[in-house]
Amino acid sequence: MTRIHSSFSVIVVRVHRRVSCLRHIVCQWGTLGMAMALYMQVNPIFDLLIFDSGPVEGIPPILIGILTFFALPSYPEKSSWLSNEEQALILKHLHKDAPTIHGKTFEWNAVRLLFTDPTFYSFTAAWICAGVGGSGISFSLPTVIKDLGFTDSRMANVLTMPPSFASFGLVLILGQLVRTGKLNPFPLCIILDFVIIACYLVLLYVDTVGVRYLVLVISTAASGSLYPMLWPKRVQALRGTAMAGLGIGLHNASAQFSGILGPQIFSPVYGPSYQVSFKVSIALLAGAVIFHALAWFFMHGPIQKYVPSLAQRVQAQTQLRKSDLEAKVHPDYVA
Repeated sequence: MTRIHSSFSVIVVRVHRRVSCLRHIVCQWGTLGMAMALYMQVNPIFDLLIFDSGPVEGIPPILIGILTFFALPSYPEKSSWLSNEEQALILKHLHKDAPTIHGKTFEWNAVRLLFTDPTFYSFTAAWICAGVGGSGISFSLPTVIKDLGFTDSRMANVLTMPPSFASFGLVLILGQLVRTGKLNPFPLCIILDFVIIACYLVLLYVDTVGVRYLVLVISTAASGSLYPMLWPKRVQALRGTAMAGLGIGLHNASAQFSGILGPQIFSPVYGPSYQVSFKVSIALLAGAVIFHALAWFFMHGPIQKYVPSLAQRVQAQTQLRKSDLEAKVHPDYVA
């Protein structure tokens, strides 16, 4: 079967490492903020100052956002730091239905196509289930670590740093393996789902504090790798300027459920064992396995053969249509 390995701006297999690196560099500001919070708690000089760690976490993303607004163009043609040859090279790698500078930013037909596309629902459900079930604990991690019983609240903040660094390292390794074609992101995400489930089962039935902390590190690293591994594929499932903007916006919004529901699931009410929390998370991750598998099938499976009624609704660039094959073929179209 012929497939397209290009996203809207660059080849998908080259994107994973970039997405992974950028996302986790931003996430490390949270770790820096926790370290600053600990330092301020042990240093009495901060008792005399009206200062907290909030600016450490909040100011850099604001500054980067302002810089990005002016420095990063929406389209290659608008770039002031790309030569004409470089712009042409980028445009050459785009799918024929990629967003363009002349495309409409909103049209009702794009809304209809998005909401009738089964990949929209499989990705959204996978995003919510994996986000809440896998990453939800990260929003209450200091409390969960403190409830392990071997440290106080100050050291609990410090002990959230190893999971963060482990996630950063793992996502760079996996991103490189996906980029070089040694791993497929869909089965990789399913494996990561099972790894997190296994960790939560250990947390349910093992009482040894050291083991519980170790699997917390592993589960946090695995959950932090899900989003960047699959995001380029999510982008590849969209066609057109309006559909891409709406689809990306809605899926970014659905990812916020982890921050909304995670602290509720891992509320101190369920501590110190968090039995209810881990059982709910396991159920959500089981759903993530199903929806990741469905998204994989819709994106790369023989959908025309087994579910022809859905084939025309799938907008994924990887499911080639006659019009795709008639378009000019470039090196990113591979058998």
